[in-house]
Order: sequence, then C-alpha cells, then structure tokens
Amino acid sequence: QQPAAHRRAAALRVSTGVTSGKVLFKHRLHHQNTNILGYLSTMQLATLVVYLGGYTFLVFLAVCLATGLYYLAELVEEYTMLTKKVIGYAVQVIVVIHVLLVVVDRLPLLAVGSGIAAHLVYYTLLRRFPFISLTSPEFLGACAMLGLNHYLWMQHFMDKYHTVEYVMGFFLVCVWMVPFGFFISLAANESVLPMSMANSGSGGLAAGGGEGSTWGSS
Repeated sequence: QQPAAHRRAAALRVSTGVTSGKVLFKHRLHHQNTNILGYLSTMQLATLVVYLGGYTFLVFLAVCLATGLYYLAELVEEYTMLTKKVIGYAVQVIVVIHVLLVVVDRLPLLAVGSGIAAHLVYYTLLRRFPFISLTSPEFLGACAMLGLNHYLWMQHFMDKYHTVEYVMGFFLVCVWMVPFGFFISLAANESVLPMSMANSGSGGLAAGGGEGSTWGSS
C-alpha cells in the first residue's frame, strides 16, 4: 500500500508541476505578446511622426527653394553684366578644378574631359547673354553635353561607393552650378529684351530728332 501511495503522491506532484508550468508559460507568453503589441504600436506612431515630419520638411524646403530662385532671378535682372562676369569666372574656375581632379585624384579622363567640354560649350552661351535662344545650336549643344556629363559622372560614382553628401556636393560644384546660373538667367532673357529695345528705340528717336533739328537749322 505504501508504494502505491508514494506513486500516487509522485504522480500528483508531477501533474501539479506540469499544470503550474503550463500556467507560468501561458502567463509569460501573454506578457510577451503584450510587450510586442505595445512595441509595434509605439513603432507605428513613431513612424507616422517621422513621415509627417519628413514631408513637412520637404514642403518647407520647396518653399525656400522657390523663394531663393525668385530672389536670384531678380538679382540677375538687375545686375545682368555682373551675372555674366560671375558665370564666366565660374566656368574658368570649374575647368581648372577638372584639370586638378585628373592630376591629383586620378579621376577618369572620359568623365573629366566631358566636364571640360561641357563647360566650354556653356562659355559660348555668354556671347549673347542674357539673350538665350532655346533653339540655338549653342543651347542644344549645352543641353546635350549636360546630359552626357551627368551620365558619365553617375557611372563613375556608381562603380565606387561614396556617401550621398559627397556625391551631391561634387555634382553641385562640377556639374550643376553653371547650368543653374543659366537657368536663373532665363528669366532675365524675357525682361531685359523689352528694356533694351525701348532704350535703343528712345536713343534712335533722340538721334533722329537731333538730326532733324540740325537739318532744320541748317
């Protein structure tokens, strides 16, 4: 009888331990699930806040960019000849930078050569600045060289890893700066032409009046 009683007591203890183990396991699993759900809800809220802040930043950036472009266009309209000199100096400096990129950093000759050729084509647009015809061979050639130069430098930076800040800074100085200056000057192309025509017309009338008065006096 005693062995049977011991066996029953042992079985009771085992069943009690198993039951308590199951209860403890279920409790831990429920607690873990609760923590996971709380973490996911927190991450969803944080992600929502991050996306909202990111899109708001983009809107503010677009507004600031539009305001800056408008202000630069006003400056170009007011100081046309100074803008022409600044663009000319920028072309010369960037060409020197391209030469140094080959000598110092040993960058690919094809990309550097396309950059130099592109800026030499940009320089031809300064002959009639700020009057830029969108169908002129100089402008079409400048657009073609801009696309080629952009493609070759993108190929170079895709082959070798660089940070986004590094690539954007390089493109801003060596690829986009001069075309951006010409893009801003397109606004002056429409505003300076009527003014210059009016000035030339008034000058011609004044000259004609002077001749008429001289002829009449003679």
